[in-house]
Amino acid sequence: MLTSNLNLMGYLYWAYGKNRLAIEYFERGLMLSEKWGFIFFMAQSLTWLIWAYIDEKSREIANRYFSRLSDLYNQTKEKGEVDIYSWYLVSKAYMMKTSSRMRDRVEAQALFREMIDLASGDGIVVSMGKLCDLLLEELALYNDPEILDEITPLITKSLELAEEAHNYRWLANTKLLQAKLALIQMNIEEAKRLMVEAQNIADLHGLSLLAWWISSDHDKLLEQVDAWDRIKNEEAPISERIKLASANSVLERIQGKHAMEPAESVDEQSTVLLILAEGGVLVFSYPFSKEWRIDEDLFSSFLSAFTSFSTEFFSKGLDRVKFGDDMMLMESIGSFSFCYLFKGQTYIARQKLTKFTKELQHNTSLWQSLEQHYKTSQVLELKESPQLESLITEIFMSNS
Repeated sequence: MLTSNLNLMGYLYWAYGKNRLAIEYFERGLMLSEKWGFIFFMAQSLTWLIWAYIDEKSREIANRYFSRLSDLYNQTKEKGEVDIYSWYLVSKAYMMKTSSRMRDRVEAQALFREMIDLASGDGIVVSMGKLCDLLLEELALYNDPEILDEITPLITKSLELAEEAHNYRWLANTKLLQAKLALIQMNIEEAKRLMVEAQNIADLHGLSLLAWWISSDHDKLLEQVDAWDRIKNEEAPISERIKLASANSVLERIQGKHAMEPAESVDEQSTVLLILAEGGVLVFSYPFSKEWRIDEDLFSSFLSAFTSFSTEFFSKGLDRVKFGDDMMLMESIGSFSFCYLFKGQTYIARQKLTKFTKELQHNTSLWQSLEQHYKTSQVLELKESPQLESLITEIFMSNS
């Protein structure tokens, strides 16, 4: 238990990029494993020391540890006592993957494929991530779309295995990787839909940090629409698409690396909150900015635009869209569509809108008031409902 926990602590430090601390724990685990003759944990410690030193750019030290692991594997193979082939295989594959020689990287692909067939659990996750990483590097280098035919089945298999294992972190990350692949293939709308699916999985299972990263990727995509249009019009090479898609972060997470925390959160600037009924009929509005309070043409043009694209928006399974300088979130509940325009990050804004709609649903008098105004084709004025004003202030205008 002690040697296992030392290695686990080392792995967690390695996953969060603290290699020196990771190496300290791996070396302590290795020392005790050798002292007590725990061959399996010796192989585990050696493997993770190899990975950590490669990440530290200390390949010579990594080579020495790999030589020790190779000797240990050959000894155990002859005796047939403890099977450490998986540790040896994944270590050799990682050595080949990080080599500067192309022939080694090709061999690494074959080793990771073998590892996928042999491993289970996290071993499959990591191996699939590293194989996808190698294939994307090859795709960027040779600009050969046929390589995509090798990546797609891997992602499909990864999704199936993640669902079978109920590993929702793996599932959400793979769904996001699928979205990145759709981007590389210039399927922008499909990529947006897949990002929504990935975030919903993360949110549903309490993976808030992962949900934040996925939401940030989605926001970034909407900010880059012009860049993607340019790439499409210019028929830019696949390497440029891969660079803009920024698949590195999700691949690192699939391979075992984790971000410690999100970048500093910036609270959004609210623009307007709307409640509309079927057909785009306005039931309630709350402009947060003076511009929206006084510019009737701006307001009416937005309502017209909303009516034209809301059906398509919901049918495609999207949850946000860029509208001028603002981001727009929408939720549909019963006969009503809740629309929130703001400037800034979507993740916190989405939480606020969801909280608002839930509070409304749970407040019988407020919900009945909305339905009554809809039936009588009247707009609910804020002065009629101090309770609604208080709810908006609490949720959208509070800094907490």
